[in-house]
Amino acid sequence: RALCGVSSVTAIQIPASVRVIGEYAFAACESLMYISVSAQNPSFCDLEGVLYTSDRSVLLAYPAMRAGECAELYTATKKIADMAFFGCVYLKSIRYEGSPAEWEQISVGSKNYSLIAASKVFLGEEPR
Repeated sequence: RALCGVSSVTAIQIPASVRVIGEYAFAACESLMYISVSAQNPSFCDLEGVLYTSDRSVLLAYPAMRAGECAELYTATKKIADMAFFGCVYLKSIRYEGSPAEWEQISVGSKNYSLIAASKVFLGEEPR
């Protein structure tokens, strides 16, 4: 919970030496717009300012101010951490590159209210 609830943080740079990020480290950082990770970091990466594990299977933090009305998620994502979308009050829709069936396979952690309430657009949906 290193920066949990710190409203003055707008950007975070994670260096190559960081191997562990505790739960809720960036949760409720209402002004956070961007998280960047050193390309040499073997544990984490960022995709357009969103924090993931290095294999992109776990979305760890979606900055509250990064999430305008629409967020994009990828099929490599298999888990969304607790509070990853906490405070994304402007989020209205999710564009997911997979199908509804693939979306159902994602493990969504607790307190991701904005994510759950958002409408979903499935880019991998089979045409009828």
